Amino acid sequence: MHQKQWWRTVLGVAAGNALLAFGINTFYLSADLAVGGSTGVGVLLYRLFGLDASLTVLLINVSLLVAGWLVVGKEFVLSSVFGSLIYPLFLKIFSLLPSMAGFVEDRLTSSVCAGILVGAGVGLVVRVGSSTGGTDTLAVILQKSLHIPVVPVKLIADYGVMALIFLLVGADSIIYSTSKTFAWVKW
Repeated sequence: MHQKQWWRTVLGVAAGNALLAFGINTFYLSADLAVGGSTGVGVLLYRLFGLDASLTVLLINVSLLVAGWLVVGKEFVLSSVFGSLIYPLFLKIFSLLPSMAGFVEDRLTSSVCAGILVGAGVGLVVRVGSSTGGTDTLAVILQKSLHIPVVPVKLIADYGVMALIFLLVGADSIIYSTSKTFAWVKW
């Protein structure tokens, strides 16, 4: 990879993960919306047991990277390590900033803003040939090993976690929360 292409990839992954983490922290979490995938698992464990969501996401990402190395190969893992590690870092950074709860008071507006930011963030990372880790990596592992298409795995992972979160946040949250998944699929 040429140096110019390398920098383009690094900046794309960093910017995409920053948008993703900002959208999650500013709009999803402050509006008490459900989040799917590894982030949703982190939020679920935080709500149930007080575990640090960014640390949970990091542990999930590292575990899936190891599995990805074994199943998909080192090229995929090497291109995904940065995104898998920087996303939890951005989650932590944005969680330490002064709360933006109430920044947007309407849940529908929060949902739309989150969907735009999260969809754009993930889309940017995928367009430069990387991943944000978590269920992105899981989807690629299952596609490679079992020939299951990526999008259904992402949808099942997101909505599976959101179904568990449903018990904590209720139906309204789940309905408002679907924008992130549809924004990702659109990209």
